[in-house]
Amino acid sequence: MQEVIRLRPREADAHSFLAYNRLMAGRFVDAQVCAAKAISIDPDHAQSWEIMGSSLHHQKLTKMAIPAFERSIRLNPDRLDAYANLCAIYSHRGRHAKANLMGEEFLRRYPTGQPGLTVVVQGNLGWSFCETKQWAQAEHANRSVLALAPDDCCAMVNLAHALFELGSPDEARTLCRKAISLGTYKPSMEEARKFLAKYAS
Repeated sequence: MQEVIRLRPREADAHSFLAYNRLMAGRFVDAQVCAAKAISIDPDHAQSWEIMGSSLHHQKLTKMAIPAFERSIRLNPDRLDAYANLCAIYSHRGRHAKANLMGEEFLRRYPTGQPGLTVVVQGNLGWSFCETKQWAQAEHANRSVLALAPDDCCAMVNLAHALFELGSPDEARTLCRKAISLGTYKPSMEEARKFLAKYAS
């Protein structure tokens, strides 16, 4: 019995490794199956719950992904991808307070982070802070995005929104015009035009 107990974590690790490889290959259903096998062997395997959440999220099964990510964090509070994914999910579902909580926890635990993932988290925070009218935090988050991704149109427009509200219209107009001139993301261009019209004077 003791030998079986010792083997089980290694078996779970092996299935989790397969799940990760399937996830990276874009084989999301296969990743879900492998993660589920790992979890059936070791229900407290935090990495497998995180992979399960990611595979479900990629399949647009967001409602099922949320508890998987949350379980991963409960088991291991240092699961970087789980925080980033939950920040994105909650932001896009309009649950901005929870998005802010997940994003800020990600940044607290990973102040240097991974540049690509940090841009995503800060971008979602930047939008959520605008939606909740936390303008100073919105300015900081969106400036952080632009420091890493200078041509991110969404961050430009969100920063412009915050700056209009904070009383810095000249910089805000410059950002809106730049977002329009880049022309890389139509919704941001439309938002920029709306802000320029709203704050014309």
